[in-house]
Amino acid sequence: MGTPAKYREHAADCLKLALRMSAPEDKARLLSAAERWRSLADREERRRASAAGALAPAWRFWIWPNRAA
Repeated sequence: MGTPAKYREHAADCLKLALRMSAPEDKARLLSAAERWRSLADREERRRASAAGALAPAWRFWIWPNRAA
């Protein structure tokens, strides 16, 4: 699995290529690919944030000492 930064880099590459295309079909395909890469980056960022949030409660448990003892 790649990183969101890498996916956004692929999206930027697709956009750069789309700007150079003269055929509308080619431009549309590259713009669609760029949107899919951007969407994948967003999804991966949400997945990582969700995974980090799921670990946070257990992590805090180990950091804060039990003051009742």
